[in-house]
Amino acid sequence: MFLIKKNKIWYVGYENPLTGKRKIKSTKSKLKKDALKFLTEFKEKIKPKPRQITLSILKEEVIKHVKFHVRKASVEKYALAFKHMEKLWGNILIKFITSDNIEKYKIYRLGMGLSKATVNIDYRSIRAIFNLAIQWGYIEKNPCKGVKQYHLDEKERLSFTEEEIKILLDAIDNKKIKHLTIIALNTGCRVEELLNLQWGDVNLISRIITIKNKDGFATKSGKIRYIPISDNLISLLYAIRPEYIDSSQDYYVVGKTNSVKLSRNYVAKVFKGCLRKLNFPERYHFHCTRHTFITQLARRSVNIYDIKKLAGHSSILTTESYFSTITDDLRKAVNSLNLEL
Repeated sequence: MFLIKKNKIWYVGYENPLTGKRKIKSTKSKLKKDALKFLTEFKEKIKPKPRQITLSILKEEVIKHVKFHVRKASVEKYALAFKHMEKLWGNILIKFITSDNIEKYKIYRLGMGLSKATVNIDYRSIRAIFNLAIQWGYIEKNPCKGVKQYHLDEKERLSFTEEEIKILLDAIDNKKIKHLTIIALNTGCRVEELLNLQWGDVNLISRIITIKNKDGFATKSGKIRYIPISDNLISLLYAIRPEYIDSSQDYYVVGKTNSVKLSRNYVAKVFKGCLRKLNFPERYHFHCTRHTFITQLARRSVNIYDIKKLAGHSSILTTESYFSTITDDLRKAVNSLNLEL
């Protein structure tokens, strides 16, 4: 939308929002300041008015949209957020949802016994939902604007020592879980990445594992990642690789069967059972294998940007947080100095 002058009169040039055709409208003024005032009022006048959309209609449209744009786990988070919004507010017109509603939603979810970290995940899903509503012209302002996430204390990165790793691997009787644990400790892969790892992703000649998006699975960052196969891991992979692989099917590296994935719950249950048998604290879990991989690299003074690439972190700040776990190592190094003062 712009101003043009014809025969000493100012006109507004604009595109008709219904037909898409260019038109002009007279401001009936020779003065530019009056024309600018007319332009501002005219913009507001022809601005499309937001549709009257209820929460349930928004849910249908958002879920239909995100199924094709985000990972399955994220779709489930959106659906869960809608479930609790509807429970709290009913089928409200979304234009009536305010920042006060969002603040009360956070308190409501905390009251259900959730951690602040989980409520923050919920909040981010809701913020993304209303950003879509703005994009689609249903509302003009996100009700999450001005609402802050809960502040979280720095999370402890639990990892296993080299001695604990040996004890743990000796204690795992389940061969599949043992193999999965060894791969995790040598690659730093997340559990979903491991469960979806297929032999087509493993190049034993080049000694590279590729973590990539595929049907039914997307990486956390949405990006492909390449992980070199270590000397510790190569012998295991050669040992467990099937002698014959059907070219029409890509077998799982560690699966329930060659063509059926292990379930996340099964892995967590078996691994946790082993930890309990060894009297590890309850806060330890399978994801600690990933923390161990990253922490061990940090302890060996591997470049932080190389660690970031191997771990698949989207932010260097996440990688930096692991370096706080080696403070004791650094303290011992400093105390080893025997300087006479």
